[in-house]
Amino acid sequence: MKKTILIIGIVIVILALVVGGVYLYKPQPTPNGGGKEASGTYTQIGRSSIVNDKLAFKATSLTGNEVIIYDGKEYGGEYYKVYKPNEIGGSLVYSGYNKEGSETIYYIVHGNKVYTDTEDYYSVSYPVEVNGKIAFEAYVGGTKAEANGKSIIVYDGKIYGDEYNWASEIFSVNGKLGYIAKEGLGTGKTFLVIDGEEIGREYNRVENPTLVGGKLTYIADNNKLVYDGQIIAEYDRFSHGHRDKSIKEINGKPSAVAVKDNEYFVYYGGKEWKPSQHRTEDDSFSPMYYGIKEVNGKLAFEVIYEFCCPTMGDNPSVEGFVYYDGKEYGLEYDSASSPFEINGKFGYIAVDDGKEFLVIDGEVASEEYSDITSVKEINGKLTYVAKKGLSYSVYE
Repeated sequence: MKKTILIIGIVIVILALVVGGVYLYKPQPTPNGGGKEASGTYTQIGRSSIVNDKLAFKATSLTGNEVIIYDGKEYGGEYYKVYKPNEIGGSLVYSGYNKEGSETIYYIVHGNKVYTDTEDYYSVSYPVEVNGKIAFEAYVGGTKAEANGKSIIVYDGKIYGDEYNWASEIFSVNGKLGYIAKEGLGTGKTFLVIDGEEIGREYNRVENPTLVGGKLTYIADNNKLVYDGQIIAEYDRFSHGHRDKSIKEINGKPSAVAVKDNEYFVYYGGKEWKPSQHRTEDDSFSPMYYGIKEVNGKLAFEVIYEFCCPTMGDNPSVEGFVYYDGKEYGLEYDSASSPFEINGKFGYIAVDDGKEFLVIDGEVASEEYSDITSVKEINGKLTYVAKKGLSYSVYE
């Protein structure tokens, strides 16, 4: 695989900084407006996403200040912490907060707009896109000091869900605002509200609403998978996952981790999918299927093992591998994870003798590194962040 350094990053500054574990990152400056030219030094690279076909990620400066690096610019340095860069309506969006004495004030920054506390609500949450506009959760009905408010939804400048005990977990259905509402205290019912219409009141608990093939899909009462208004699968429970109870769309069909008689598998297309090979036959370990993905229109997921009897202190562990299109991958290596696709080819991150590398179409496709993260396809090119020695770089 042809590889070039896209952004040279995090190299040794001076010996004293090396001893302290500090690295330098030098993004390429751009003439675009907004933000501050990213020419400083950073100790860490964090969560990444793709914004307008360009990589955006969080970084931490030598002073501990966090910033968002995007298109050669540095954003959010005026906040105490920043996190979760993403794209809404074609623009970079991220969250942040400041500390003022004992108070924490939260912000959402989207282009030249900043959303934060008002007289009507406080403690804004992560932003979600609904029909090209920002929606977020906030608290009302109390003061920050009392911390006894209930959550509501703020969308397009208006408050939604105030008639319920709380409203949370925003989602979008065909451009319409959706959220989960709770009525009553304690173990009161939860249900969906979409464009003002209540859905799923016949159940005690509804969660994880997702659009699959343009149709609403969710988990009801912890053990039913509901698709387009019909229960299509019912098991002992749908897994809290690692601890992931998410529903994923695979080739237009819903998939989720389910449990029957204490055995985990992935329900997809009316079938129960589970590997036939494992790294261990030790009954002390249970395979927990995590990170379901669609790769080339086919089902892929990681197999993560969990020790059955965790206690305080060290526990034995078993490394995972990857399952794709009915076959196991990466068992020849010490570990395999993070399945991905690049130009129609299947790949994953493998580990052998403490070194990480990429495997694509069964062949080793990168150098060896001490760490690889944020593997993504951008404009047909594979992009990833990797650490070699004491230096991080973003490669393509």
